[in-house]
Amino acid sequence: MAWRSSLFGLTLLAIYTLPAAAQDNAAKDSAAKALEPVLAEYIASYNEGSIEGVMEHWAENADFVDIRGNLHQGRDLIAALFRRGFANNPGRKISMNSDACKFLAPEVIMDDGILELTSPEGDRARGRYSVVWTKIDGAWRIRSARDIPLEVEETPDETLPLEQLAWLVGRWQAESEKHKIVLDCQWELDRRFLVQRFHIQSADEDDFQVVTWIAHDPAEGRFRSWYFDSRGGYGGGPWSKRGNEWRTDVTAVLPDGQFGSSFMIWEQADENTAIWNAIEREVGGEPLPDSQQRYVRVAGDPVAPAKTPSPKATPRKTGAGSARNKSTE
Repeated sequence: MAWRSSLFGLTLLAIYTLPAAAQDNAAKDSAAKALEPVLAEYIASYNEGSIEGVMEHWAENADFVDIRGNLHQGRDLIAALFRRGFANNPGRKISMNSDACKFLAPEVIMDDGILELTSPEGDRARGRYSVVWTKIDGAWRIRSARDIPLEVEETPDETLPLEQLAWLVGRWQAESEKHKIVLDCQWELDRRFLVQRFHIQSADEDDFQVVTWIAHDPAEGRFRSWYFDSRGGYGGGPWSKRGNEWRTDVTAVLPDGQFGSSFMIWEQADENTAIWNAIEREVGGEPLPDSQQRYVRVAGDPVAPAKTPSPKATPRKTGAGSARNKSTE
């Protein structure tokens, strides 16, 4: 399951395990002991989702390089990334195994190791980290952090990430007082994309169509979608998974040029029923009421298989955030 958050992969250097062979390396043992209480506080703050507690451990002039090689400088900017990441990935936990921890100077410690992220559903992802801690006014602070990808060789029978949405494939219908909708969802381009085609009949406006392309974004390790409608509007956004719900953080441009936003949520009720919700809707800064549609699979339409082997195995890089759908955002 894809839920990588490059920020989480490295910036949240929260957990620490003393090396098993510490007694054989006095310098390493000394550095580990110096950081042990600091890391315990950091872990607690992160697992509680406390932005303030986490950021207390970052130096004001800290820098962070994410899994894609992007540089983020300054505690305020890093805090904004954390804030967005916590909001999109509630309940995520971290653990870390240190491979090397040593003093570079009396008030500088470098710590390298493996970071693991665990989602509330139990999905895990791993990546390497490298952190430089400095002592400022008597307290250890993170001065520099790096997220380093691991090379992972996919096995021939590994499924593509987008297979998690295979249940959407097929022909669906939804009806309400104002709308009658026919949805056709099919694979495209060697099953690397899902394409949804909505044909919408409306009681109070002209009929129109919407086409949505859904893909797994390998740069961010999560799903992303783009939609276009026959009236000239367009939009899209990243996806995240919360329990049985797939949530899209949508930003849009309407045909009249206004900007809009909402959270659009898909939930599989059973093999033949899907619930779609649009919540926290806004257009031009003005709130709109929530909307819901209940889609029923068209009779005779076969249920899509849950998994299909990947067309080919390719090596990929993953960071510590590569297992969930959020992102550093």
